[in-house]
Amino acid sequence: MKRSETPSSPPPRSSASKSHEGLRAPREELDPDTRKRLTQRRHVARELLDTEAAYYQDIKVVEDIYKGTSHSVADVTDDDRKVLFGNCEDIVSFSMKFTDSLKPAMASIYKLPKSQRWDSKRGSFSTPAGTPVDQPNGGMGPVSDLNDRRTFIGSVFLEHMADMERVYSYYAQNHGAANTRLIELQQRPHVRQWLTECNNYAGDITSAWSLDALIVKPTQRLLKYSMLIEGLIKTTPEDHPDRETLVAANAEMLALCARVNESKGQQELVEKVAGRGRKASDSKSLAAPFSKAFGRKLKQQIGLSETSVEDPDYDAISQKFGGHFFQLQIVMRDVEKYVDDVQAWMDQNILLATELDGWLDISQGSAPELESKWRKYAVTIRQVMQVCLTEHKAEVRQNVVQPIMTLWKYHERPQKLMNKRKKRLPEYSKYRNAKDCGAKPDKKTEEVALEFEAINASLKEDLPKLYAKTKTLIDACHKNLVWSQFTWYSSCYQKLQTVIDDVQSERTLKGGLDDVVSTFESDYRSVEAELERIETVMRNLKEMATFSPAATYSTDDFSMKRPSTFGSSKRTQSINSDQSVVIINTPDPSQRTSASFPALP
Repeated sequence: MKRSETPSSPPPRSSASKSHEGLRAPREELDPDTRKRLTQRRHVARELLDTEAAYYQDIKVVEDIYKGTSHSVADVTDDDRKVLFGNCEDIVSFSMKFTDSLKPAMASIYKLPKSQRWDSKRGSFSTPAGTPVDQPNGGMGPVSDLNDRRTFIGSVFLEHMADMERVYSYYAQNHGAANTRLIELQQRPHVRQWLTECNNYAGDITSAWSLDALIVKPTQRLLKYSMLIEGLIKTTPEDHPDRETLVAANAEMLALCARVNESKGQQELVEKVAGRGRKASDSKSLAAPFSKAFGRKLKQQIGLSETSVEDPDYDAISQKFGGHFFQLQIVMRDVEKYVDDVQAWMDQNILLATELDGWLDISQGSAPELESKWRKYAVTIRQVMQVCLTEHKAEVRQNVVQPIMTLWKYHERPQKLMNKRKKRLPEYSKYRNAKDCGAKPDKKTEEVALEFEAINASLKEDLPKLYAKTKTLIDACHKNLVWSQFTWYSSCYQKLQTVIDDVQSERTLKGGLDDVVSTFESDYRSVEAELERIETVMRNLKEMATFSPAATYSTDDFSMKRPSTFGSSKRTQSINSDQSVVIINTPDPSQRTSASFPALP
């Protein structure tokens, strides 16, 4: 390759050329092969950036138009949205960041036309959506080897490789379920109408003809990356600064695609096992347990033993499941107890208000202002019960209880898979034993072994995520509970403020707790003195009742005696009769006077 020497300091550029900064270099004399290679490399780079921009536009349509309007369709539930769109918002975010990183990486050879940018107006597309605008050399001028060597596309791929695997791996695992759910939803008339309206609205933004054509694009895009990188490598010379990073990015991309494909297949197998009924997967004939027992006993007698399958990583993770689930139950119980305690506290206040109303209705008191305050308190506490408490309980149920219950359901699938793993452990041990001995396992044993390995790998990957997500959700629920309590107490204060306004206007508790204690003690002393006075009066009355002769009179004394034959007579008794003696010794208390009784003649 022949190149003419260039000056060390290029001449200053005009303002018109600043829009293509770094793209125009001094005129180079390039041989035809080099010019052809540079042109091909620019075309590959252009395809990478243009298709990434169009891809971002398509996924943005899925997120903003389809998912954004799905909330207005009653037949599309939250679970449908979760399955149908997966982590579409993460795809949008990643594609935007990736596009922003690619622009400066290839700015020396190509820039994205404005008509290809998402922020341009909808009516400005001069070509069908997603089709690159036909501009000679992308509007970049003649090719330049110097400008080409300033690109760093491989570094951009390596920088975003970890996020790419995280985002696309999750999406690929969910893609099969999304297709199945979309087919089910399309059977509903309202959903079909919604999809048609979305297609018509997005017709000038994307070239995709339906939602199923849009949701498959992320899986296609992941495979497209490796093809584009290989195209760049073919047109990149060995001494190019970006050559080494492109080769490393290609190797990483191939490994990433293999891992994503493997995880997708593993996920499909796990879903197949998890969704399989007991009759199809785990139930055996009645003789199966006995045959296994006799077979195991025979192996022990002849000196053979099954290989013990040990997985320390799985054991360490699975042992946390029981305690983790138990802690979740404790949190749920504490929240329910809190709601019950608040309800009991309000019930006691309502009971107090009812008793106050009944006591004040008995008679007119001597303190009408105080009675008015207590009646106002009774009305206010009932309003708190009917409005504030109802709203508080509903808020706690929505923001704390329901998320925990949903999280509780997410523990059912891992628990089910753990049971299925345990049931397949003997067959997998048999498979390992046969492999160690050099024997070929039968087809059924190999299938069970594949299922066991898929379940084992899925649990080792999903359980730590479940633990981490559970901690995050429980922390969020605690914050929601604290905020609900703050709102609840603030509402109670606002409702009761009319009752305690006069108290606050007279007493300013600037000293904090000390002022509260001193104010309470001063109020309590006067009330305590009044209560002691009432207690003294009641004690004196009790003592008077104890020492009064009236207390010795009891009609029960006569109820135990034999009825008199003349008791029913209305004749006045003789003064010498027994009855007259009793009457004289025990006079009627209602006729008792302060003077003593006269002596009998």
